[in-house]
Amino acid sequence: MIPTAITPDSGRDRDWNPVGSRPDSSLAAFETEIRLRSRWNPAAIAAGFQMLHDRTRSHQLPTSSRSDSGAIASAGLPGHRRGRSVDGGARGGARVTRAKIIASSLSNMDDDAHDWSLLPLDLLRLLGEKLQLPHRIVFRTVCKSWCSALPSVSVPYPWLLLPAQQIDDSCTFLPLPSDNEHHSYFKFSPVPPLHGMCYAGSNGSWVAIVDLAFHVSLLNPLTCAQIDLPSLLHLFPCESLPNCGGYRFYKTDGNSYFHEFETCRDYRIMKVVFSSNPTPNNYMAMVICNGFPCAYTKAGISKWINLDFSMRDIIYYNRLFYALMGPSYIIAIDLSGDDPIKRVIIDDDIEFFDSLPICKYHYHYLAFSSTGELFLILRRAEYVYLDPDDDDDDDDDDDDDDPIKHETIGLMVFKYNCESSSYWDEVRCLGNKSIFVGMNNAYLLSIEDFAGLEANCIYFTDTWEGSRCNADKGRSNLDIGVFNLEQKKFQRYCLPYEITLPPPIWFIPSM
Repeated sequence: MIPTAITPDSGRDRDWNPVGSRPDSSLAAFETEIRLRSRWNPAAIAAGFQMLHDRTRSHQLPTSSRSDSGAIASAGLPGHRRGRSVDGGARGGARVTRAKIIASSLSNMDDDAHDWSLLPLDLLRLLGEKLQLPHRIVFRTVCKSWCSALPSVSVPYPWLLLPAQQIDDSCTFLPLPSDNEHHSYFKFSPVPPLHGMCYAGSNGSWVAIVDLAFHVSLLNPLTCAQIDLPSLLHLFPCESLPNCGGYRFYKTDGNSYFHEFETCRDYRIMKVVFSSNPTPNNYMAMVICNGFPCAYTKAGISKWINLDFSMRDIIYYNRLFYALMGPSYIIAIDLSGDDPIKRVIIDDDIEFFDSLPICKYHYHYLAFSSTGELFLILRRAEYVYLDPDDDDDDDDDDDDDDPIKHETIGLMVFKYNCESSSYWDEVRCLGNKSIFVGMNNAYLLSIEDFAGLEANCIYFTDTWEGSRCNADKGRSNLDIGVFNLEQKKFQRYCLPYEITLPPPIWFIPSM
């Protein structure tokens, strides 16, 4: 499947590239061979070759200023045939298009000798520069030649990554929303399909996904690299009841209760945090569970291991996990050895909520700057009943059936200061930086590195488990927006189409 760029004003999916005529048979065979032999995502291959087919048909490919023999030698290809010039006029063998050179050479190659890295760099550069940003990132992952043909992709800002809908195995990448009514977003079908998966965490370009059986994987949805982690199911005192469509949980007093598969997963798994740039032989991960102690696993361990404490948030930074145990009680956890090593960073619990509106629910997030400064972000939210007649005092109101959402009503930022008596100084200005919080490993980003960001702002996305649990009932009304720390003003984001999915997650696409 070739990725598509979608805009609401088009009324339908709009292919990013034109539909070309029937491609040259040699090129078609070459593309088929690439698909069979390559383990990379076929979308990148299809994208490049569709452009190649179209450009071949319209004679718009660049030609070398050298003779045919020089062009062939530079490409490392064995021969050529006569073709047409760029302007379409016939020439007696003076110049041919790159596509014809490639097609001719491929027809003379043995089946086992097909090597798409032989495509000339100027041709690859032409193809890649025509692609949308997500496709350019994937294009560079096909092989070293394709990577070197394009300069490193500059990501303007984090994206929202939306889970797959029930009727679709694709995921959707949404650039930061704005006041502009024209939204552009990209659908992509990674392998494995993401239908039925829940996003439980992200770190850079990697996402933690969890299926209904509590199997956890780390996935780069653009390159399709995947690392399978152990199942989380053994952490819970429950048994699976497939015929009933859920799990039975057992309490310590002998009683039990039933949870549907999806509701159970979305309610119990609060967050999965993992090390940067993971590989199958080098990764570490921790999980925050709702109502149960946290746990960890790493490469070489076949299960998740329970720890004897719970936490409010956790972040990975510089080879350590930093866990927020209370309002401001923080420990560092080193998982590199045989056993976890815990070290207390701040041992005082201080409440910070005097200046925030009183409400029922609050969240805590830890974030590090690129220079190692530690920040604590406080977020308060309240229930919003979407039924205007629901006053909680009317016996006719059915509160259980009324769609509700969590709405953020206040945020504060504190910076760790070891010389302060309270250890924390309130931050009213982040300078040229912005913070991204949600299910992700929280980001503190500079607007100089990510064009399009608003300075001194907190970007947030929904983390309330109710949004995830109610997704299959069409009840989600997601809490997504940006808060200007200095002006104390909110800008609420509306997604460009109706969504009844689990909440999206922040994602920084990269190689």
